[in-house]
Amino acid sequence: MSTKFQKAVDIVNALPKDGAIQTTNDEKLKFYSLYKQATAGNVDTERPGMFEFTAKAKWDAWHAIKDKPKDEAKAEYVDALKDILKKNGSGDAEKFIKQIDEAAKHLAKRIPPFISAETSAAYGHVEQLRYDFHVAE
Repeated sequence: MSTKFQKAVDIVNALPKDGAIQTTNDEKLKFYSLYKQATAGNVDTERPGMFEFTAKAKWDAWHAIKDKPKDEAKAEYVDALKDILKKNGSGDAEKFIKQIDEAAKHLAKRIPPFISAETSAAYGHVEQLRYDFHVAE
């Protein structure tokens, strides 16, 4: 799931503000909260002050899904993006859906079928680190 999740994050971050694929404020808050839960776990900061409207909305969205397992948050993030892309129906949306699906297939092809689930998960983590390192270069 980490590979699909990372691909989905990359797509969301690359969407142009004035592009064909637009997200509502509620969808942006959902992506924010799921991303934070998937990467950091439960919110661990104080709720922002009364006049920090955006920060407070983000905190509330993240806090609303506390205790959600990280893998579940990753899966929901991917599903939420794919739902938005399917509703959009543009050529770009179809291309992005294909990229997400192929990201998972690419990793699956590299893991032999006799590898245990635990080893497979560790391998996925190593592949994610390799991907992160390559992207950072």
